[in-house]
Amino acid sequence: MNEALERILAAVLPGEAGGAPFDSLVLSSRYQPIFSSAEQRPFGYEGLLVSYTADGKAVAPHRVFDRADARGQGVYLDWLSRALHLRNWRQLGEARGLLFLNVSPTAAIEDAHFERVFPSLLAAYEVNPADVVVEILETGVEEEPQLVAAVAMYRALGCKVALDDFGAGASEMKRFWRLRPDIVKIDRSLVRGCAFDRGNTALLRALVAYTEEMGLEVCAEGVEDAADLRQLVNLGVRHAQGYLLGRPDPAWSGGVAAPVTLPAAG
Repeated sequence: MNEALERILAAVLPGEAGGAPFDSLVLSSRYQPIFSSAEQRPFGYEGLLVSYTADGKAVAPHRVFDRADARGQGVYLDWLSRALHLRNWRQLGEARGLLFLNVSPTAAIEDAHFERVFPSLLAAYEVNPADVVVEILETGVEEEPQLVAAVAMYRALGCKVALDDFGAGASEMKRFWRLRPDIVKIDRSLVRGCAFDRGNTALLRALVAYTEEMGLEVCAEGVEDAADLRQLVNLGVRHAQGYLLGRPDPAWSGGVAAPVTLPAAG
């Protein structure tokens, strides 16, 4: 695994900015702000991967990961993406808050097997683990106990853990109980139209009450409508992310999100 780490550090040189090659593509980072209703400004940014062909044509990230998985390079691509986000994130400046990093369950398990890789990336790009939130993507995985061990490793490093896309599938409650995340990111399927959907409103109210009792944070994803945002704030959702609040931007192009006025509860 030293060879993979060396390849990543050579492709994503510390102290620089921009993209990195993978296969025949150029990969780069975008950062989408996550706003706090209490502070009326971003409390963090989610690192998102963008990919382009040599002639500048965009390729959807899921297609890039599907191609990498088919070639047995999925974990390497996951590590390479995290390296890009860690390095370029520093360009957001002192007010950048937390960095949310997407990690597939398979790659998380490999992090636990190869314990030097992720700490080495954090050290190479001079990122404090306390500033990182590892987002475990909501996909099926059979090695659930190993995923629990990976979460324990992230916490031992000093990172927070988030469960992504909560509410999108039938199995996430079991995973929720096992992983005990610090942050729950509510899937857009529950968020969209919640201002007018009594069923979603009831689910969201119950989820917020439960997480508050457990001392966890809740973040709503995919917020695109002002009425939905007002409903979320009224229900006690303190963090929100979506095109209504800010689109993903590269840090080095002045893409730092400006403060916004979120609706007051009531």
